[in-house]
Amino acid sequence: MAIINAEGHVLGRLCTNIAERILKGEEVVVVNAEKALVTGKKEMVFGEFKQKKDRGKIIRGPFYPRRADLIFKRTV
Repeated sequence: MAIINAEGHVLGRLCTNIAERILKGEEVVVVNAEKALVTGKKEMVFGEFKQKKDRGKIIRGPFYPRRADLIFKRTV
């Protein structure tokens, strides 16, 4: 079992590494997921998230989480 501290790591690159480990069958635990870095311009990042969130319907989805740990899980 691997324990990974996400503090200070770029979100996309870290999730790629974790996804590869999971596909190999390794058990992974991530701590400090809310402290992972999301790169890009602030307006672009928030704009894309809002656009994706508004795309789905409340009942049918797709569902986009607001909590940091669930955003991290969806990214992986």
